[in-house]
Amino acid sequence: MPSQDDEVDLVADPVLDPYGSEPSSADRAADQRDVAASARDEAAAVRDSVSALASESPSASDRLFASADRSAAALDRHEAALRAVAASARDTAVEARDAASASASEARHTAGERTTAALERHEHALRAAATSARDIVIQFREAAYNDMGEQQQAEGDRQLAAQGRALAAHDRSDAAVRALAASARDDAAEARDTATDAGETQRADGDRLSAAGDRAAAAVDREQAAQDRHGSADDLLNAYRDELTGALVRHAGHDQLAQAVSRAHRTGEPLVLAFLDVDHLKQCNDEQGHVVGDLLLREVGSALRQGLRSYDVVVRYGGDEFVCGLTNVSLAETERRFASVSDTLAQAVPGASISVGLAALKQQEDLASLIDRADHAMYERRRARRV
Repeated sequence: MPSQDDEVDLVADPVLDPYGSEPSSADRAADQRDVAASARDEAAAVRDSVSALASESPSASDRLFASADRSAAALDRHEAALRAVAASARDTAVEARDAASASASEARHTAGERTTAALERHEHALRAAATSARDIVIQFREAAYNDMGEQQQAEGDRQLAAQGRALAAHDRSDAAVRALAASARDDAAEARDTATDAGETQRADGDRLSAAGDRAAAAVDREQAAQDRHGSADDLLNAYRDELTGALVRHAGHDQLAQAVSRAHRTGEPLVLAFLDVDHLKQCNDEQGHVVGDLLLREVGSALRQGLRSYDVVVRYGGDEFVCGLTNVSLAETERRFASVSDTLAQAVPGASISVGLAALKQQEDLASLIDRADHAMYERRRARRV
């Protein structure tokens, strides 16, 4: 038969996690239910131990019924506590779903706190129920040892059996409450997941739209940059060309001719330089005006572009003078080309003419000497034509 000291040890022993770690709220609640079940087992052992003690005592019977009343009251309190836990669990689930639709991160934090609070209240209720059950056992044990007779013991057995059935019913109710709380937590978790997935999808859509906008802006920037480069190239080209005739201006053209001379010396290719003078341009400006003179210069530039190759160097050397460099050609071929230029100009401006002097590059000759010889040849040809 268990002693009172054993009962005290049962009440005082702490409930430990079997692995020695700090138990969670759910584990502590389960441990308290185990304590309550152990208390009921102890009550059954007490009843079995004192069944042989039979002496009828009305006062013991009164105390027995009083103890039963107190036990019923304790169970009523336990039932009320369980109902409160169930209501709290339902409230927690509803609030978690509402919070998840507004803010996923805030819902996780709030639902977690409320669920923890509900579990703690549940744990306290179970602990109180276990304590009440142990009190009932102690009271019945004292009654049995002091005054309980056989008939009173039988009545006590029936009462204890009824209390055991009531506790079993409450255990089932407790299990239903735990299932309800678990379902509420699952609903809250699903709501949080749904809110999180929706937020991530929305952010991904926003990122894709932003990326598409960036790509479109980059394409516009590239197009503008290409236009700017083309514009810069045109500006640079125009800066080195004579606006009236389209030929290179003197300083830029001089550099191009110097490079042609160096390349011809390096490769051994022939180079012919032409010095061209527009006949009677000063007279045209004086008698007909500069507008007519400018028109004549434009036609000279156009005739040169038509008669020469695109890569031949054409330079406006002075007001009515042009210098042209033709690579990899002979003097005879150069003569035919400038004859074609002269015919084209005469067709565009009747009566207009040009004088051209040619000089082929010699070994070790520099650009200045080549230009001087071509200029001299031009004046000799003009003088010969006048004679």
